[in-house]
Amino acid sequence: LEAVPFEPQLLLDKKTQDTGRYAIAFSTWSTRLAARAKAGAHSSQRRRAVFQNPADVPTTCALAVAPSHVFSVVSVKCGSRITRGAGGELTLLPKQSMVVELDFHPPLPPPPAPMAPTTLKYGSEGALRVAFKTGQAQTVDLAGAPLVPVLAAPPSSPDFGDVHTDASAGPTVFVTNPT
Repeated sequence: LEAVPFEPQLLLDKKTQDTGRYAIAFSTWSTRLAARAKAGAHSSQRRRAVFQNPADVPTTCALAVAPSHVFSVVSVKCGSRITRGAGGELTLLPKQSMVVELDFHPPLPPPPAPMAPTTLKYGSEGALRVAFKTGQAQTVDLAGAPLVPVLAAPPSSPDFGDVHTDASAGPTVFVTNPT
């Protein structure tokens, strides 16, 4: 009698080119964060990931995210079964897929210090952990970045030229959003 060890793994279409690891990225505007308490997560803060069991045997697993105050599992659809949140075990049949909906809830940006340069982008990192019943685990990197809108009015030092005290002058200023 011979046994071949089975190492379960789920396939995901979101593999990074740099590291070859699975990763899911979020990008949203910080202006969306202020309204989230009233209306829930904006669509830019939600991602769907489709995991597939490539094996010829059923695979049982459980999902968890960390940090849970920044990322959350909204729902998992496996076959005709839909569960809310990450709780419980799921069994994927051979070649079966499951759809996982994830939310990104970034903390509000810290207030800028007086006269300090503004940070236009700040990020949060986390992980979606797939724990298999066999004891192995698979990790999917999670990264979220809210962008902070900023208005710029170059030049920073307008040149009025030579102006007589009885006259007026005004330079042309272009207002832009560099984000």
